Amino acid sequence: MGGKTPYVVLLALVLAVVAASSLGFASPAYTSQNFEVHDNAGAGVEYARRVADALESARSRVLQEGASLAPPCSGSRYTVYVEAQGGEGGQVRWQYTSDSSGRILGSCVVSISIAPGLSASTLARVALHEMMHVAQASYFRYSSVVASYPWYVEASAEGITGALMGSCGWEPRYFQMSLYSANPYSFSGVAEECYALGAFYHWVVASGYSSVPGALSGSLSGSAVSSDWVNSAYTSFLLSLAKGVSMCGRSFQPSYQRVSLSTSGWSTQVNLQGLSAAYYQIALPAPGLVLITVSGSPRSNLQLNKPFYTSNTSLLLAIVNPTTSQAVYDLSVNYSPPLLAEVRGGLFRPSSGTLEVRLYVTYAGSPVSGEVRINGTSVAASSGLATITL
Repeated sequence: MGGKTPYVVLLALVLAVVAASSLGFASPAYTSQNFEVHDNAGAGVEYARRVADALESARSRVLQEGASLAPPCSGSRYTVYVEAQGGEGGQVRWQYTSDSSGRILGSCVVSISIAPGLSASTLARVALHEMMHVAQASYFRYSSVVASYPWYVEASAEGITGALMGSCGWEPRYFQMSLYSANPYSFSGVAEECYALGAFYHWVVASGYSSVPGALSGSLSGSAVSSDWVNSAYTSFLLSLAKGVSMCGRSFQPSYQRVSLSTSGWSTQVNLQGLSAAYYQIALPAPGLVLITVSGSPRSNLQLNKPFYTSNTSLLLAIVNPTTSQAVYDLSVNYSPPLLAEVRGGLFRPSSGTLEVRLYVTYAGSPVSGEVRINGTSVAASSGLATITL
């Protein structure tokens, strides 16, 4: 459902011209303000009108969001073909010129193709998806990025379409395929994973992380396939998944490894692909202090390498690799009650009927010095040692 590289664009254009020649350069089946629809599938004038209306609506929505559109390569209207797509709903053919360094000097749209026989709801979604590709072409800056057809080309078109329509297409497949555990850069072109990764862009727009033009520019205007904007935004998305996200009226969450934590702690080794995450649901015996220690420099939704108090007895933990390379992290999680008093000895005095108890007091595993209150009584502690009379 996406654009093509210059070579494929020219080839597709030649095929379109040959087809038009065989049809005697038939006039468009329907013409609207911004689109000329040619019926190469015998779908009829009414369907051609519906295609034009859907594209006009999609064009208006993209402009309303503040995004720019690449112009038609010829004339003032976009050329649209109703023709079989081999299973796809639509396709946009791009064309651009670039200098010797690969910097793109200008882009335009050769044609838009829409499959025949689409229902009204599917046609509306396909039209908006294809107009997102028309918008993408206006943000291209380097031919090497376009030629690589990275995952975020189809992902952004699919996900932003879903966010603007308030409905899901491929997004649920992101969670079904556990793509949060895979490096998104391992996919490209029109692989189904690229469409499923649209869940990321759905979140980007629906959550307010970025505007539509901000997402398109940040993703497509760089000089390298590995986009700093994409990598940073995708890391934020992976962190947000720890507590689940809502899309199109549904809640989605990753699969969690469940851990029951005791005072003896828990440790593991986390092996993550680039830009991927592992998620844990940690059950605590009671409210208390938690220390999550991890090697390297992963990102997390919880505080790392410093103890923190939690009143919850269940924690959701994300460990995210923010780099594009594989990484291995040593992870340990330790729990302790916030203030722990251990009996070290005692002395009973029969004459007074009192009991002196010697205690070793720790806070988050470290000995306490200063005033502490035990059973409502203030006691002075030094290096963890304190005596209380009962």
